[in-house]
Amino acid sequence: MKRTINYDYIKLSAGALVIILAFLLAYIPRPPETPAESGIRNLAVLEDKSGLLTYAEVQERDRPFRAQPTSRMFEKHSASAFWMRFTISPSHLGPNFYLETEAGNLENFVVYFPDHPPVFSGKKIPAREVPVKARIWYTPIPDNLSESKPVYIRLQSNTILRIPLRVIPDTRVISKVSGEFFFFGIFFGAIIAVFFINLFSYAIVKNRIFLFYVLYLLSLLAYHFRVHGFLYYFGLPFSVYEAILWLSLAGLGIFMILFAQAFLGLPARYPRIHLILNVFIGLFLVQTLLGVAGNSLAANKIAYVTGMIVPIIIIATTAYDYFRGNREARYYLLAWCALFAGTLIWSLTAYVDSFVPTSYIFVVGSTIDSLLFTLAIFDLIKRELREKEMLVAREQYYIELASTDPLTNLYNRRFLEEEVRRIDQDQEPFTQNSMIMIDLDNFREVNERFGHMAGDAILIRISEAIQKRIKKSDIACRYGGDEFMLLLYNTLLPGAREIAEQVRQDIARMDLASETGEKFTITASIGVSECRAEDSFEGLFLRADHALLKAKRSGRNSIASL
Repeated sequence: MKRTINYDYIKLSAGALVIILAFLLAYIPRPPETPAESGIRNLAVLEDKSGLLTYAEVQERDRPFRAQPTSRMFEKHSASAFWMRFTISPSHLGPNFYLETEAGNLENFVVYFPDHPPVFSGKKIPAREVPVKARIWYTPIPDNLSESKPVYIRLQSNTILRIPLRVIPDTRVISKVSGEFFFFGIFFGAIIAVFFINLFSYAIVKNRIFLFYVLYLLSLLAYHFRVHGFLYYFGLPFSVYEAILWLSLAGLGIFMILFAQAFLGLPARYPRIHLILNVFIGLFLVQTLLGVAGNSLAANKIAYVTGMIVPIIIIATTAYDYFRGNREARYYLLAWCALFAGTLIWSLTAYVDSFVPTSYIFVVGSTIDSLLFTLAIFDLIKRELREKEMLVAREQYYIELASTDPLTNLYNRRFLEEEVRRIDQDQEPFTQNSMIMIDLDNFREVNERFGHMAGDAILIRISEAIQKRIKKSDIACRYGGDEFMLLLYNTLLPGAREIAEQVRQDIARMDLASETGEKFTITASIGVSECRAEDSFEGLFLRADHALLKAKRSGRNSIASL
């Protein structure tokens, strides 16, 4: 007997392997850069809890600087200011060298080169004053800098302070900046492409799952552009720049949850999980209010908790749903594995120092998850279409009865004939009904003069005007090329004439224009008849048709009744 391979398990195992490899990449220790490589020697850090120390004061001998074993510092969220002190290797002094401060989200920091004016930098500094337009900071090193005198950096930030320092030549600055723009361009381009695919899919399918995911992707792009520093060069005020961070982060969390609730059907299938995730939506809103109000430390604490717990809840629910038989959840589960790997490593930077920039892992994880989420949605839509195909066979008979004219969306002649046959078979009484026959005046000339597209547009507008004037129980039918027939149930002749007059006026008042912009009008002749005692559909139809002929002979744009 041939053994069947379960490819889903292979895919899920690959997802687990991706998470393990991402953690290994981020957290396996590797040899630190030597002073000869980084150009930084004797790095030490001083915490200024008051935030009031001046450059002159930190140079005093008794200041408790903490020596760092490498050329980088790592501090968790803190309201304190920090001072970094270091010297630069002689091999890295000279013209065209730059101090690289690899922390793109620093709001404000000052570099004090000895015997030189301070150099201000950070997100609160206007972008036009930054010497090198890049995602991270590059400060030109003065040509005549002494190797024996220390350089100081003062910084204060609401973000995690993971700051590797390097001194590199201008040629390497150019290659690094170009490489980073190329790297982020590829992955952002992929996310933008996925965004438009899902946007067009929503426009076609009108499924709210696509809508939630499109809004999630929009928030993801805004968040990436903000945290990776690209929005900074749009010249936005810092308050707006910060608000975008918290609003995009709220959008990520909220639409991620709404997407999960819709995709997994949580309200009906797992109501308790649905309730728990609604609580987290509230936390995302609180987090946003705190962040926009300026309390970034409190908002960050909530963000790191929600960023880890919400994915765990959704992954556990998705895995449970998959093993209960929902095979369409496989790509969704894989997507969450990729997102969880990137998000968890990104969140853990608040507590654990990593050995590669977690921003790279987060961007790669976000791109992979966006592709997989799209596959998951299309997988779900494919299943829904299969289920609808089963219903189509059962409803085919009713669909054929409910045939409509493709241009006007009114019932067609076939439907009318089926309706008459049904009335005859059921022997329903046909009294107290009326019929209206409408024929457009000189419509052939309109087609010949202005073209068939203009003629089709007129028919569509007239059908819309007719539908506004009749009851839902009435039947409006496109009986011929430019002929319409209305069957009005429980409507006597006076009421039918009133509706006919309203339709006639609506048609006469229409402002019509050809493709070239030439304006014109059109009118209609209308015949009305009321069903008589012991009357049939054929009798009613013949009288309405004769009334229409009478209206045309009386000069058109008029109503006649029999």
